[in-house]
Amino acid sequence: MNRDELIQQLMGTFLEELEQLLGSMRLDLLALAQTSPPPDQQQRLELCHSLYRSVHSLKGAARSVDQDLISSACQLLEEILPGPRRDPGTVHEHEIDTAAALLPGAVEAFVDAGRRLGLGESLEGAGGSAGEAPIARLVRQLETRSPPRVRNPGRSIPPAASAAPAGSTKAAPRAGAAGRHILVAEDSITMQALGKTLLEAAGYQVHTATNGLDAWRILGERGADLVVSDVEMPGMDGLALTARIRSSERFRALPVILFTSLDRPEDRQRGLEAGANAYLIKGAPAGEDLAGEDLAGEDLVDVVERLLVDHLP
Repeated sequence: MNRDELIQQLMGTFLEELEQLLGSMRLDLLALAQTSPPPDQQQRLELCHSLYRSVHSLKGAARSVDQDLISSACQLLEEILPGPRRDPGTVHEHEIDTAAALLPGAVEAFVDAGRRLGLGESLEGAGGSAGEAPIARLVRQLETRSPPRVRNPGRSIPPAASAAPAGSTKAAPRAGAAGRHILVAEDSITMQALGKTLLEAAGYQVHTATNGLDAWRILGERGADLVVSDVEMPGMDGLALTARIRSSERFRALPVILFTSLDRPEDRQRGLEAGANAYLIKGAPAGEDLAGEDLAGEDLVDVVERLLVDHLP
């Protein structure tokens, strides 16, 4: 399966996820704008966290199907929204007000982008129109607001980059894959489908979980030879899942790959401290082993194969 075929296969799942996330964002925005009674500061912050998680999920999903403007807009919105890892004491009221003012227009731009990709009429909002796409205008608007940011060294995220294979050779079954069980923990249905497709094409048996708690339950019931986990997930995130695996007598040697859109140096450091064996960025052409080894040229399947060779008999 080449890259174009993979994207075509994933597009329906991406549009389904886009519709779900936009519906969730609209509900959060309605609650944020409620006036009788208005939400208190803590409630407003929790709604911002929910919006951040939706934007973050959409960013990873959009990268997997090469929707560059959508992923860029999401990345810029993450810089504006107070995220769940932010110290609540450092969040100012005006930051929430700014996010609340920008997001309704962002949602409508995402709706228009979905319509242009074939999203049906079930999601109400602006349809596609001639001229510059609203999503392009949104990116330009957000770029004037967002401060410069520092990513991990060597981790640029070019528009068309992906952890997906570029050609049929990556999809070939791998030596030693037969009988190996991989657990993929991912709340994005698009990214979950991507990981499952790539790993099954390589010959692995794949089980999926929607968050860390679900993954921990599956590990206890079925075990696994390796875990691939997102970081930002509801309930139990990937860092907490990794830390629990490392503290478990049964699973402490289990290889763990964190596969995430979080690309700051401090994000990588948290992955190292939690005990992950490798840290891969969704949409980046290469990752980095947390022992310091450069993974340039390796994709998700490459890293899975290498870690299994290194850690299993």
